[in-house]
Amino acid sequence: MPRDGGKDYYYTGGQGQFMMGNMVVLIDQSTASSSEILTGALQDWDRAVVVGQRSFGKGLMQKPVNLLDGSVLQLTGARYYTPAGRSIQKPYHGHAYEDNLTTRLKSGELTHAQNIHFPDSLKYKTLVGKRTVYGGGGIMPDVFVPIDTLEFSPYFQQLVGSGIISQIAFEYMDQNRATLQKQYPDFQSYEKNFQLPAELMERLAKMGITPKGNEATQARLKTMAELHLKAQIASQLFGSNTYYQRMLNSENGSYLRAIAILKKPKQYEQYLQISQH
Repeated sequence: MPRDGGKDYYYTGGQGQFMMGNMVVLIDQSTASSSEILTGALQDWDRAVVVGQRSFGKGLMQKPVNLLDGSVLQLTGARYYTPAGRSIQKPYHGHAYEDNLTTRLKSGELTHAQNIHFPDSLKYKTLVGKRTVYGGGGIMPDVFVPIDTLEFSPYFQQLVGSGIISQIAFEYMDQNRATLQKQYPDFQSYEKNFQLPAELMERLAKMGITPKGNEATQARLKTMAELHLKAQIASQLFGSNTYYQRMLNSENGSYLRAIAILKKPKQYEQYLQISQH
């Protein structure tokens, strides 16, 4: 017979550094599980503007069960729901989760919001602004930002997946660390003034890694490769991956859109319909 364990409710104490002020949450197709649950809660309470692409869609709680042969069975025992009652778990329909990115790229939903469809049966209202939100397939952002499809081009995937960028940056740092530390004592000076040596990109070309496509596409791919090299050098120069991400954010569409929203309080309020309540 089925067993119903009932519901568990979790409450906060009403304290914390994010109780006041405007807030923007960034999500993409890889945002999953606990990060989706938090995003959904903030969206349901109209506490933050959500920016980016539809999230992954995993709202299950799984318990590991040790088997006699030493393997482990991940047993799904519960679902998570947002404050408005939404389940963010996407339907299975026989598709493996690993196909998620490929499927979304082919459908065009990562570049055009109109290609994302939610059934009316999964329509909900936020708890303050009474805005329409949907369940059953991840969190849909309040502000959709299309991805740069060139990030998934064979050239760029080869760069990122092979570790070549890290290798070139490491070797460059190994030869120039003392000079760079003296020339760029902090990240701000590095971000503003550092010029990537041409020979680093030439090394990629000598290894047979060259961008393909028309002139505009090749120029864009080159710019992306240069940015990742600069980011890797920054990470190694200042000893933290934080600086790697900060460099990449300078051309991240969702991040730039979020900053723009935070700089315009009236626009922020319009997204959350604050002025109507």
